[in-house]
Amino acid sequence: MSGNSNAIYNLALHYDIKKNYKYAINYYLIAIEKGNLNAIYNLALYYDDVEKDYTNAVKYYLMAIKKVIQMQCLNWHFIIIIKK
Repeated sequence: MSGNSNAIYNLALHYDIKKNYKYAINYYLIAIEKGNLNAIYNLALYYDDVEKDYTNAVKYYLMAIKKVIQMQCLNWHFIIIIKK
């Protein structure tokens, strides 16, 4: 599926709010493939709060943490370049 990760994430969120988890998970995974941090975090919350599947919850929490660290490193890289 092509498209904007934020639009796909919003579709996942719509299904999540409606408690249509089958579609929510599907669209969260598509958004995750496109690098959407919010989708990663919300999928972790789903596994933690709804499914009580702590193995998958931890998997997606760690994925979200890794993504944040990558984003911060990229930000620092640009700051260093700008200051040179």
